[in-house]
Amino acid sequence: MIKYLGRKQSSKNADWLYAMENIERLISREEVNDFAEKAVADVQRESAGIKAAYAWSGGKDSIVLGDICEKAGIETGYFAYSELDYPEFVRWCMEHKPDGVIPINTGYDLEWLSRHQNLIFAEGQLGQRWHIINQRGPFTDMFFDNGLDVLVVGHEKRVVKCGMLHWQIGRMKPFSAISITIIFQCRRFMAGRMALSSVHMRGRRESSARV
Repeated sequence: MIKYLGRKQSSKNADWLYAMENIERLISREEVNDFAEKAVADVQRESAGIKAAYAWSGGKDSIVLGDICEKAGIETGYFAYSELDYPEFVRWCMEHKPDGVIPINTGYDLEWLSRHQNLIFAEGQLGQRWHIINQRGPFTDMFFDNGLDVLVVGHEKRVVKCGMLHWQIGRMKPFSAISITIIFQCRRFMAGRMALSSVHMRGRRESSARV
């Protein structure tokens, strides 16, 4: 495997386009299979004998995470969305989500946004606040409302880490790491049996914030 892509915030759009066109040069199917088998084993080990589910967003990382969790025996996932998301993307997610993924509408809409206009295109500390509201909040609801012991999430920080959220200790426990290049190759191989949304396809070519 050739390590090529870093975090999406620091990678240029041209880097992603190159990776998409030359992914077989960067990593082989055999390497992808080896990493996937290890990730499945990691999930099975960490979720044995407890109530576990996974968070699914329809993004490139969670699509692979869902596939790994299903292979590891975790059939239930949760998809948080709101009226502020791209309608086409939500439609695609509803159509292509795994059967075990349960949609959760967070209730955020234009009326809510009109009362929190400082969060529109928020950056810095406000951006972190939006991240907590839009992601951590739904994670917390998924965990407590469904009596979970752990929630498996994909978290990107140089590598995409499969992590168990342990709310009792207030932090995520990483247990498996998959490089972004591997995620891209998994998506490439999965594309043959799963249609890509227009947001996935346009996101990189138009430098969209959501991929």
